Amino acid sequence: MLAGFGALSCDRQTGDAGPLQKLNLELADSIVVDELEVLAMDDYLEKEQVFLMRGTKSRKPYLVSETGEILQVYDLLHEGPDGLGSNGALGYSFLDKDQWVAQGLFNGYHVYNSEGKKTKLLPPIHTDIFAMSIYTHRIFFRGYIKAGRGMLIGQEQNLFNPEDIMAQLRSGSGQYYNSPEFKAASKAYIKPYYLLVEKGEQIGVLDGLPVHGALDFADENGFIYVNDNLEPEAERAYNVFYKFKISGLD
Repeated sequence: MLAGFGALSCDRQTGDAGPLQKLNLELADSIVVDELEVLAMDDYLEKEQVFLMRGTKSRKPYLVSETGEILQVYDLLHEGPDGLGSNGALGYSFLDKDQWVAQGLFNGYHVYNSEGKKTKLLPPIHTDIFAMSIYTHRIFFRGYIKAGRGMLIGQEQNLFNPEDIMAQLRSGSGQYYNSPEFKAASKAYIKPYYLLVEKGEQIGVLDGLPVHGALDFADENGFIYVNDNLEPEAERAYNVFYKFKISGLD
């Protein structure tokens, strides 16, 4: 199973070792956040050196410094003028240092300023809803500013029509993934690989991660962050994110 974690900018010598060259990860740093709730990284603003993190249960947005200090927890899970609704958001992304966006659950994209005041609500883009997929370690959009205008780019999970797809699903077994045979085969044969992409071309692969956890985020400087909080090997009352740099590039 292949899992790409985005286009990264990396310092490397010119060379052509091929898209399948094996890469390694070297631990560069770790970030400890003194918070009991399990957190996930959604975005990083390099110039300000701050992260937007998300509580995986509460869905609250956290503004966290590069050293792990919690700068602000936004109280937005309500039905008031600045609220997201009681269900919170699927994920969060910076527009710039003064604005960020929340992808609400069924109710659109909410634009906030740095104080947590809602400035705009964009409607969701979907046709008929076939299914709702929620990922702990992944969001499906990014915000940015272009020519002074706020822009969103991403994937709308519900943008397809439920008749042709339903016909295909009904023609086979819709519960195959719950069978003991499928689970046994998955454990034996399915293994994640991570692709390194630079300027639209694959330049290497990572054969797994060197520490326990899930690949949570990759920044534009080529660092990747592994989240060891959802199912840690040892129970703890804080969050740890491992920051790695990539080695093995020719």
